Amino acid sequence: MDPRPPGADRLHTAYSLESVIDELTFAVGPALAVALSTALSPEAGPLVAVVLLTLGVLMFVP
Repeated sequence: MDPRPPGADRLHTAYSLESVIDELTFAVGPALAVALSTALSPEAGPLVAVVLLTLGVLMFVP
């Protein structure tokens, strides 16, 4: 008999996915902001960051 609570495997998978997404965000985000700011306009990087932040927040608001 398995001593772990039901759903422990799914919880571990969810934590692992969240960790990978965090690392990708912190690695790719600044580089993307700088690339957009230098290629398009100085406001492009922060503007895209604000839009993505707003979309991310709205996904979790009921």
